Amino acid sequence: MTDTPKHPPKSDLPADHSLSDSLNELAAAQLAIEEISADRAVLSAKLETATKRLSLLEDILQPRLKSILTLRPLRFALQQRNKRKRELKAVSENSPQPDAKTLGTATPASPPTIPPGQQDWQGLGIALFAHTRVKCIRNTLESLARQDALHITHVFIDGDQGKPSLRKKIDEVYNAVSKYPVKKIHRQRGAFGFRKMMLIAGDFMRQNYGRMLFLEDDCFPVNGAIAQFNDELDRIDNDNKVFSVYGHPFLVQGEEDLFTRFQSWGWATTREKLAPIWDELKSCYFMSESEYLDFVGKMLSPEIASKINVTPGRQPTETLHKFFAWDETVCLLAAMRGLSHKRSTHRLIYNCGAGLNSTHFENLQLFRKPPFNMIDEDEVWEYFDEQPHK
Repeated sequence: MTDTPKHPPKSDLPADHSLSDSLNELAAAQLAIEEISADRAVLSAKLETATKRLSLLEDILQPRLKSILTLRPLRFALQQRNKRKRELKAVSENSPQPDAKTLGTATPASPPTIPPGQQDWQGLGIALFAHTRVKCIRNTLESLARQDALHITHVFIDGDQGKPSLRKKIDEVYNAVSKYPVKKIHRQRGAFGFRKMMLIAGDFMRQNYGRMLFLEDDCFPVNGAIAQFNDELDRIDNDNKVFSVYGHPFLVQGEEDLFTRFQSWGWATTREKLAPIWDELKSCYFMSESEYLDFVGKMLSPEIASKINVTPGRQPTETLHKFFAWDETVCLLAAMRGLSHKRSTHRLIYNCGAGLNSTHFENLQLFRKPPFNMIDEDEVWEYFDEQPHK
């Protein structure tokens, strides 16, 4: 038997089509793809700039009815509109222009430049948390806008985990936030929960900022609060015995300039002060509940308990003995290190999370009193220009 002759596979290319022709066509196709990618990047940058410009223009044109109804001076309203116009100009002048040669190439992050008309906050960054409360986040962002602090604000929005009804509410919050030129919106799809969101935000902030201010959406900052927080951080920067500055006082007996009870409703610290506490906090978060309660039982000595149980009606040990709560755990970890917390010279934060819409503080009249001192979300602008205590 003779073997059947083997023939090379037939090519789909024409007989006169050489290898060099194929390579030339491939190179031309690759060049076309790169040109399209460059055009796409430029258009995306222009779209982002246009979106910011549109948001600022809408704010400029929006009537300041609330200012009129509260008899706020017309001069103040005009100052705010002029500030928006400066921001609009800054967006136009500082819009990014992608370079086709560097597309797809990773480059180290450079320090952000401060556009004209925006304040340099000396390395301060703001972490603002939001989820489903549209009115609260609008009020807080508007306050930050009036203090020229949006360009240092990162908004962290927890997700819906595939629940359509929850996604609709979160979409409303996201759309409200998108109308403000914040530094960045960090939105999740999964439902992380506030504790994990706080841990993630803390890591992000300490990696990117030397100073950080943490605000929940119902922590309304009064006029001048951001500048005052920065001044307060100046005072504790080199004091190794102080962990944080807080702007919402407990107003209880014994609360002096320094206090041994941590307050989570509007607080600030530095990278160096946050790092050791945050690493321990994450370790506690990943413990099982039985492990955590065992840890608390071992660390919560009578001496430490006496230091942190100084806000009757809102004692941290009442929670520490039940389950993990990030704020009460920070309180414990700081006390274990012998650290204190500085009350701001003036009241800088009003917590407006009380009332019928609250899941924790429904009885507004009860929670208006120390150690809570909360208000309703409809009242926040009545306090914007006030400094109730010294």
